[in-house]
Amino acid sequence: MTKLATVLSRGVRGLLVAGVLGVATLAAQGAYAQQQTSAEFSEKYNAGVTAYKAHDLGKALSAAKEAHAVAKSGFEKSAALKLQLVAAGASGKLQDQQEALEQLLNTEGVSSAEKVQFHKALAPIYAATNHYDKAVSEMKSYLAAGAGSSADWEVLSQLQYGAHDCKGALESIDKAVPGGKEASESVLKLRYTCYTQDKEGAKAVTCIDRSAAALDPAREAAKLNGVENIVSFEKSEVFDALEKLNGTHLRKFGVVICDPPAFVKSRKDLGAGAK
Repeated sequence: MTKLATVLSRGVRGLLVAGVLGVATLAAQGAYAQQQTSAEFSEKYNAGVTAYKAHDLGKALSAAKEAHAVAKSGFEKSAALKLQLVAAGASGKLQDQQEALEQLLNTEGVSSAEKVQFHKALAPIYAATNHYDKAVSEMKSYLAAGAGSSADWEVLSQLQYGAHDCKGALESIDKAVPGGKEASESVLKLRYTCYTQDKEGAKAVTCIDRSAAALDPAREAAKLNGVENIVSFEKSEVFDALEKLNGTHLRKFGVVICDPPAFVKSRKDLGAGAK
């Protein structure tokens, strides 16, 4: 039996998987130093580590695959796959990253915490190859572990949109932007796009304009599109309507589309226009 070499330099606790796992680490140096592996595996694995340190990523990737081919224990298999993941990530080889992550999720000895991060890492890789259904599934597995943030829910909404699931995307947006939180421009654009593309459409639409001549064709358009039952029309000055909707007739909207006239035609109008 032979001690396994480590990719990590002395004093470093972990190696970030380049562009793939974020905070997920390859392994702790101490744990690797204590593991005993077969001579055949160690020879191939250590050759891969040496190549990686020398920035010979192609050789490192090949050695990692060779090490995995002769690996017997769960530790040896996971070590080889993590080396493959590091080398593939550094060289931008999506297929090899995907292969390593998929196998790591089914390898004995890989911790639950690592698997959670591997699910998250797989999502953008599947998306990059237009497998959005798989990307959504992996992101949901990550979020199901309770590790998700608002940013992660926003990522899920974008993946769901890519998978043509606007209903799911809107639900994820609601979790990404809880009540009272200001939405980012990308979220607002996605929400608007999904409201206009979702087969179920919006639950209700309110159209406000000061001109009856503008509202009349809008009513006709609603009838022609079969949505007259969910669209209401109000003839009002916009500031009066906004005060009412924000006061005695408080209402909240998922999307607001505003097409105002040119309030600020010159610098002297900036104060009034900012209202």
